[in-house]
Amino acid sequence: MSRTLSVVQGTIAERKIKVRGIDSRTVSVQDLQKLFGKCGPLINASFDTNEFGGYLGTATVIFSRASSANKAIKEYNLAKIDNKTMKVGYAIQPAPIATPVQNVPQMNKRAQM
Repeated sequence: MSRTLSVVQGTIAERKIKVRGIDSRTVSVQDLQKLFGKCGPLINASFDTNEFGGYLGTATVIFSRASSANKAIKEYNLAKIDNKTMKVGYAIQPAPIATPVQNVPQMNKRAQM
C-alpha cells in the first residue's frame, strides 16, 4: 500500500467498507490492497479478527475518498474471487434522516385530568 499522503474527503461512514465472503487462507492483505487500491487511495485494509486472533470472515477497507468507496461497492459487490462471491457494502450504515415533528396541538390541562 502506498504511503503517499492524500486528502481525506467524506465522513468515515462514506469511506469505510466491509467485505464479506473472502477466505483469509487464499486472499492476503496485499491482495485486498491491490484489488481495492484500483478504486482509489486506501488508508487501510485488514482482515477482521476476534480478541483471540480468529478470522471473523470479513475484511474492512478504508479509503481516503468517499467516491473511491462508492466505486469499490459498485465494481466489486457480488463479484467472484477464488470462486466465492464477495459482498461489499458500507461498514457503517448511515443514520436515518429524522423527519420533522409536525405541530401537535397542546391539550387543555383540564382535558388531561
